[in-house]
Amino acid sequence: MEFAARPAAVSGALSGVIMMMVVKLMKLAGMRLQLNLVRIWGAMLGLRGTPMLFAGWIVHLIVSAAIGVAYAGIFRLAGAARRTWLWGLSIGVVHWIFAGFFLAGVSATWAKTSEERPVPGPFAVNFGLDDVIAFFMAHLVFGTIVGILYPLVSRRRRGVPGR
Repeated sequence: MEFAARPAAVSGALSGVIMMMVVKLMKLAGMRLQLNLVRIWGAMLGLRGTPMLFAGWIVHLIVSAAIGVAYAGIFRLAGAARRTWLWGLSIGVVHWIFAGFFLAGVSATWAKTSEERPVPGPFAVNFGLDDVIAFFMAHLVFGTIVGILYPLVSRRRRGVPGR
């Protein structure tokens, strides 16, 4: 598969939105989730209230786009031309591990943010099992969706109709 940064970024940003929608569905299904990635991103910027949420979404989309580009690079390096959804799912596990350690780092610097909430801890363990499961599932969803969207968006860019 040929590498294309713009379709990868678009796929990553869209996957970031879908990831957050899935988390919202988990909450609606009765999971008691405390982890809110958008709040974390905004709080890291020292913001509160509506500006925190708005900035958090912008940062989430930018980070998701950048991670989508990384996934596309891995697809290219691995020679993944087929079953990119499965590659995405697999990379999603690695992504979850890195994100879990990122949350550990966030927790270590949490006192320096304007957020007055409990720290998530690595892999959101301080919030309980529901959050740990949701955090894991969200990253699997992200990877799978990038794996589905990236080839489709890349084909459209080249003028090749999707299958």
